[in-house]
Amino acid sequence: MVGFGGIRVLRLGALVAALGLAFALAVPVPIAATAGFALVGIGVANVIPLLFSAAGQSRASAPGMGIAMAATVGYAGFLLGPPVIGFAADVLGLRAALLIVLAAAAIVAAAGSRVLPR
Repeated sequence: MVGFGGIRVLRLGALVAALGLAFALAVPVPIAATAGFALVGIGVANVIPLLFSAAGQSRASAPGMGIAMAATVGYAGFLLGPPVIGFAADVLGLRAALLIVLAAAAIVAAAGSRVLPR
């Protein structure tokens, strides 16, 4: 089996997540939204382990400290993300608020080479 490399998998996973969310938001049909959100899950499922691996391999701190920091940021996003999106949805509407998540996935796709070691 040929390896794709961490950076390529990170970028592709984030891109799949962003495109899946864009598809779910653009096509107002329930089955299309379901397919789009499935793509988001497939994309993110590949990104998260790579980010934890990069945190454990960071030279800036001990492996345990890096993983703990990545977990802390992940939990903060898990706890703060829904209220932020909910507030934005109240002000802008749900479709516009979910563009925050789409932008975050696009940023991860664009910055993939800066996060992972080569």
